[in-house]
Amino acid sequence: MTRNSESAALLLPLLERIADAETDQPLALFLESRGFSFGARSAANLKLLAAVFPPECLCAITLQAIATPMPDMALNSLERISTMVSAEELRVICSKKSRLAQLLTLCGSSPFLTNILCRDPAYFRDLFIRRRIDKRRQGDETVTALRALVSDTTDYAALLPILRRFKYAEVLRIAARDLSGLAALEEVTLELTQLATAALQVAYEVTKRVLAAEYGLPVMRTPQGEAEADLTILGMGKFGGKELNFSSDIDIIFLYSSDSGETTGIPDAQGGRRGVLSLHAYFVKLAEMVTRAVSQVTEDGFVFRVDLGLRPEGKSGDMAISLRESASSPPSARSSIASTWTTT
Repeated sequence: MTRNSESAALLLPLLERIADAETDQPLALFLESRGFSFGARSAANLKLLAAVFPPECLCAITLQAIATPMPDMALNSLERISTMVSAEELRVICSKKSRLAQLLTLCGSSPFLTNILCRDPAYFRDLFIRRRIDKRRQGDETVTALRALVSDTTDYAALLPILRRFKYAEVLRIAARDLSGLAALEEVTLELTQLATAALQVAYEVTKRVLAAEYGLPVMRTPQGEAEADLTILGMGKFGGKELNFSSDIDIIFLYSSDSGETTGIPDAQGGRRGVLSLHAYFVKLAEMVTRAVSQVTEDGFVFRVDLGLRPEGKSGDMAISLRESASSPPSARSSIASTWTTT
């Protein structure tokens, strides 16, 4: 008889009587003998879970929890999730050995990931019922998925929660794949980089559209005539190297085409134009809003922390600089931009 079979033979009778037992002490002592640190607390969690799972499934859950980094936390987290997720859906997932292992590994490894699952049942449903845990996003799939969540009428205020909910869903999927051994380290860091890229790209697109309604389009003067000016976001450091981890901030620099020109403005009631800005003022405003869309802490949290300190003049410089300004900066400053990654 294997140790798991022996444990199951001893555990199952305790779980079958859990609802009517006068005391949880025998179960608590058994749990502590098998690697749980807080037997009484975990026994209490099992008693609550007994309202959702039959004894045989509860036995499998307990034995699987032992294999996680923190068995007590695994049971406690699962009990929290059981109060948020459909009991039927939870039983379906926990009845499958591989899915149970994935769920409990997540529960026994990261309170942060458990908190995401408890924010909204949709996160659990997407990850396990819709099998997002099995999916790797490649190429432009991440930005395409995020773009599908916004429309031509999405305003700046509505953008912020969309970005944050998408971030939680993606971090949950990427981390669950990582913990379950479904993704190599290179895949994890690349997908996190793709997430940051997608967030900046969509923040840029929505913000540019919002500003166009107030200031018109940014037009630069060139020897060939007028042309629309644009913003480029350069990824630096780990972001530029596509090596982000779960706690990384993103180092970026905002560069715009030219400071020779202005926005077209918006027609006013007197036949003139209002909202005309210099290109410098426009692109500084655009960069500030993109940064805030990604980094501002709201009731939904934030997407990524943003570090703008690597621009040529450091944190004392303007939020966005023109290509001309970048070219005229001191050589020591220009060298920091030698290896970059364009995100928009």
